[in-house]
Amino acid sequence: MVGNGGCGMTLGTGIFAELGNGIFASTLLVLLAIAIWQITVCHKWKLAGKIAAGFVALCAVIGGGLYAWNYIANLPPAPSVVTELAGVKLGMSPTDVTLALGKPDTVSDPSVKKGKTRIDYVYSSPNVKIIFYGQDKYTTMAAIVCSAESFIELLGFNNYSAEASILQRLGKPSSISVARDALSKIISFSQWKVAFVISKGFVSEKCLTQSGVVTFADELISPEAQKAADEKAVAEANLAAEAKLAAQAKAADAKDSAEVRRIKRDAEGFCRGWLTGKGDTYWNACVETQMRRHGKYSSVK
Repeated sequence: MVGNGGCGMTLGTGIFAELGNGIFASTLLVLLAIAIWQITVCHKWKLAGKIAAGFVALCAVIGGGLYAWNYIANLPPAPSVVTELAGVKLGMSPTDVTLALGKPDTVSDPSVKKGKTRIDYVYSSPNVKIIFYGQDKYTTMAAIVCSAESFIELLGFNNYSAEASILQRLGKPSSISVARDALSKIISFSQWKVAFVISKGFVSEKCLTQSGVVTFADELISPEAQKAADEKAVAEANLAAEAKLAAQAKAADAKDSAEVRRIKRDAEGFCRGWLTGKGDTYWNACVETQMRRHGKYSSVK
């Protein structure tokens, strides 16, 4: 990526770096040959010193120029919002998209979530997916545009770009979403309204988004959030089990009460035929005796 010149300066990269290295090496050889010739043949030590000083100055100028070029070339793009990818602009209607790209290979049925209608258009060539959102299916607009086509670039990045190079130029992502299977992630940069799907350290898909953030529908949550979710699930299961037991106990009590009332009626009927006119004392004793025979006296005591 970077090389070191004879003066210890950092050289640039790419074609300009190769050209600069060639010029620098050629100049070094010429100046070195002149210096040796002046010393060995003409014994001009002062001239050799001047040549050496000139060499150092030239080296500093070349190294400084290449460093400045390398620094400017790696500056992040201006923080302006990107609005178009693969010929599709954010805010386009489904009709605008078909006029630009033709009939999509796949069109999803409208779905409604959180009061918004969603429609997906998928094209196979070029590999582009557009997600429309709106109040209803008649007012949907392109809110997310993604492309997995390798030759399509976004902010100068394509499917051969490494995640490290994106982070170096754009800085820290405003959002990171990891897929449930933990095999890919989406890094979003809200200031540019862009997002990149990263798989095995390289870009696999580029996206534009009105919201500035793209996430997986089924994403991997953090260990802390997973622990909280598990604890909540356990608590809800315990509450459901307690409610079920309470309902079963209430049903059992109701059934037992009905049985007690039936036995009491039978006991009163039995006693009524034997103790007519013999007073409450005998009546109560008879009923109690009949209830005890069925083990239900304590239930109505």
